[in-house]
Amino acid sequence: MFTQGAKDALGIVAGKALARIIPTMLPQLPKAGPLGLAVQAATAVAVGFAASKVAGREVARMVLAGGLTAPLETALVAYRVPVLGPALDPVASTAAVAAASMGSYVGRRRVTSGRPLSAYVNANNGLGSYMAPWQMQASRR
Repeated sequence: MFTQGAKDALGIVAGKALARIIPTMLPQLPKAGPLGLAVQAATAVAVGFAASKVAGREVARMVLAGGLTAPLETALVAYRVPVLGPALDPVASTAAVAAASMGSYVGRRRVTSGRPLSAYVNANNGLGSYMAPWQMQASRR
């Protein structure tokens, strides 16, 4: 059961990542707002079909589920849906991880990464602010 769950989780994460990465590689596609979410959903379907041809139906099902999770999760956070929005907000999640990781100790030396963790959605700007972590790093330079 654990092994199958790990494989399913890998398919979901791969689908979610691909649904967010592929549209950023094609500059002519919209990346923000409802059209950006539609592009992510269409990308998820295309990636699901490709996974079906390469890895089989069960893997493709998980890849598609993960791919469709990307725009759904972004919309729930951006529109501040009660209960679900805050629970899925990567800003809140990463703040908790950052607080825990910035003060970790290895041996006698304190280890800090020196940079904050990033998130997909800026809660103040809604759907127009979607940026992948690598885009956020580039915009800081």
